[in-house]
Amino acid sequence: VDVSPTQPLLAVASGEGLVFLIDLRDGRSVQTIDLWTGAGNTPHGLAFLNDGTLAILLGDGLVV
Repeated sequence: VDVSPTQPLLAVASGEGLVFLIDLRDGRSVQTIDLWTGAGNTPHGLAFLNDGTLAILLGDGLVV
C-alpha cells in the first residue's frame, strides 16, 4: 500500500497479481492493473516515486 505524493491516489496490491488505484477523495477504484501471467508476477511491493510514477516489485525481482 502506498499513497501518491502528487495525486489523491492510493495503490493497493493483492496476492492475485492485481494492483488497485483508489481515489482518496471518494474511495472509488479508478484503475486496476492486472499483472497476473504467472507466479513470478505476484506484486511483492509497490511505491510511488517523487514524480508520481508507480513502481511495482514483482516476485521474480523485476520492477515495473
